[in-house]
Amino acid sequence: MKASAEIKGLRVISISDGREIGKVRDLVLNPQEGKLDFFILDQESDYMGAK
Repeated sequence: MKASAEIKGLRVISISDGREIGKVRDLVLNPQEGKLDFFILDQESDYMGAK
């Protein structure tokens, strides 16, 4: 298992076209199930229409 510090800052790449859509800014963990629920991204591009 990786520490959250190892995941934050990683690039997130679209599998459909290979473009970088952002970097992992933070993680949302589910303490009841002991698992990761979501990534929060820093988006530098307008991928998916978000700015």
